Amino acid sequence: MNVFLVDDSLVIRQRLKRMITDVPEIHVIGETGSAQEATDAIFAAKPDVVLLDIQLLNGSGIDVLQRLKKQSPVPAVIILTNYPYPQYR
Repeated sequence: MNVFLVDDSLVIRQRLKRMITDVPEIHVIGETGSAQEATDAIFAAKPDVVLLDIQLLNGSGIDVLQRLKKQSPVPAVIILTNYPYPQYR
């Protein structure tokens, strides 16, 4: 399974990458911290799954998700956040 990481924190991306690469069947094929770069990079990489932070540089994960849904094929997207707000659930 190919995974693309989108998180504005380099430290979080590095930790996620270390955790994910411990599973032999999962490969991180790209990453970015910017909402502006994410959509084009995701479509170029063609991952199976995107791990997407809700708060990003220059936008939000929700913005990225909306742009992804307008294209085809759309990878599976898992939204990550550490915000406890009900609207993010």
